[in-house]
Amino acid sequence: MKIDCSITENYLKEKRRMTDCCSIDCRECGLANLCNWEDIKGNEKDAVDVVQAWSDAHPQKTYLEDLKEKYPNVKLGNLGAPKFCPNLIGLKNISGGNCINSCDDCWNQIMEEQNA
Repeated sequence: MKIDCSITENYLKEKRRMTDCCSIDCRECGLANLCNWEDIKGNEKDAVDVVQAWSDAHPQKTYLEDLKEKYPNVKLGNLGAPKFCPNLIGLKNISGGNCINSCDDCWNQIMEEQNA
């Protein structure tokens, strides 16, 4: 699922995700010169472009992608998601258990990161 990093909230979340899992030397990072707000001023588009490129290369998995990976023969409805609520098998649903959204919305939400 592609995330639009030109939206400030998305940019900040993806930048945090990018730097939290960073395993490269800062000198090799595309954000090396744009790590703090003072450096970003005047270079906002560059910072967004770097984070967008990283985000596109490291997409977060949705519940639907995870299910299809684990159960490739799962039957899907017309909109491409199972016809049952993820809550029925113990997964989080958007509305906190009150099915007011379509199951497709719940299946297509980004999975919470698993911290080992």
